[in-house]
Amino acid sequence: MQFATLATFLASMTLTATAAPANSIEVRQEIPHVRATFYRDTGCGRDGSSYGDDYDPLQNTTATGLSTCMNLPSSFNFPSTYFNETGSLTRTIRFYDLPCSQLTTVDSGHHIDITPGSVGCQTLTLKSYVTL
Repeated sequence: MQFATLATFLASMTLTATAAPANSIEVRQEIPHVRATFYRDTGCGRDGSSYGDDYDPLQNTTATGLSTCMNLPSSFNFPSTYFNETGSLTRTIRFYDLPCSQLTTVDSGHHIDITPGSVGCQTLTLKSYVTL
């Protein structure tokens, strides 16, 4: 008799656990990012040079300023970058010619700002970036 009671209890728990509806919050949202193509020349490939690499820097969605600094891969020593896609950004991304360890303020070094919707070629060897 106790076995039947235990079996009924376990069966009801299984039905309760599997009958829960899917939560609509489970819909995946895109993380704001920039699509960047790095080139070996200063004109984003206009002289026929092939591109060096692609990278998708992510916008920080919870903080801004130096605390968000991210270094680009150390192998990236490309003199120009074409920013292809910026439409998902909700804030400005600032790119620097210095690694994070050498930045003392958000205005340190040479930098370029990529704003939501801006695309095009920029000439600067990029080492790091922050979300403003």
